[in-house]
Amino acid sequence: MKPQETWIYAVLLLIAVGISWSSWTTEEVETKTSAEVFDPGGSLTAIRWDGEKNVAELVIEGKGDDRSVWVKAGRKERIVQPKGDDDDSAADDDDSAADDDDSAKATKPKPEPSYGEAKIKEFPGNDQATKLVDSFSPLKALRQFGKLDADTLAGMGLDEPGAVLVVEGASRSVELAVGSKAYGSSDTYVMDRASNTVYLISSKVVGPLRGAESRLIERNLHPFEATEVATATVRAASGQEVAASHEGRHDKDNAFWADPADLSTVDTGLDAFLDTVFQVRASTYLAEDERVGEADVEPLFQVAFQGDAGALGKLELARVVDAERSKGDEPVYDYYARADRTRGQWVKVSRSSGTELADAMAGLFGS
Repeated sequence: MKPQETWIYAVLLLIAVGISWSSWTTEEVETKTSAEVFDPGGSLTAIRWDGEKNVAELVIEGKGDDRSVWVKAGRKERIVQPKGDDDDSAADDDDSAADDDDSAKATKPKPEPSYGEAKIKEFPGNDQATKLVDSFSPLKALRQFGKLDADTLAGMGLDEPGAVLVVEGASRSVELAVGSKAYGSSDTYVMDRASNTVYLISSKVVGPLRGAESRLIERNLHPFEATEVATATVRAASGQEVAASHEGRHDKDNAFWADPADLSTVDTGLDAFLDTVFQVRASTYLAEDERVGEADVEPLFQVAFQGDAGALGKLELARVVDAERSKGDEPVYDYYARADRTRGQWVKVSRSSGTELADAMAGLFGS
């Protein structure tokens, strides 16, 4: 290679390195990590999500150990696209017969799916809902971006956002447009609509909101532990009552339920019944137009729980005949429970749990 050519290649190499360095340093200036997206300025009051396929609202109530999260969420109904109108093409059948081979090869693009109103269910939030609330106090980003051009925003899905996220605090709120996921991960781009600042936030923040109707449900019907219960009173729908004392309750492995008149002996019927009561879980929370009311259910029993400092709450069980599954004189039942935690709603429990409790109650009262 001639010396002149060597010098030319060397100069070009230096120019390329300089451009790369400039680009890299510019990017570093325009982005920063661990940025704060939103500080509620005190207690967080609500988180609202309106996405293409689902909606969710988390309402935060109380503070400290008394804090709870109530969730309203649902999936949007997918709208079935009507088939195309073939009238015009039918009129041209004769003219297009010669082009059958070509037209067969042509395929129409499938229409993008669309979604209508969501069927909302309300339920208490679980531990994941509580952790999600904590991640918004404050909400931090994995990365904050500087000024971005229109093409870059489009590449992030922020030209036509697929969802809106609103976070409300005691003294301020923020509305975020939600874009697409970052390449190779589930982390998501969002843009503050007030400042137009773009952030990349963790999938741990957005993911639970995208599936709130299934991921944030608290299925345990009791907000207290069995070890907190000192006494329980079981009352059948017939009016019969039986009291139970929780002995040795601070030693979970050796605790048992006893008749108050004989505290030294395990009442096997009460023990099995109340242990099952504490194991029952909500399987389905129903949308408002699907809920059962007082006139729909056959009440079975109620259990009232008392702690050292007073009433802890109660649980009721009822059943409804499943007309489709029942045959002749052999009814099949769906079982429903409600407790203070369900805020008056009858929620579906598993048929096996309901049947077990109904049978145990019958044995308890000798019926």
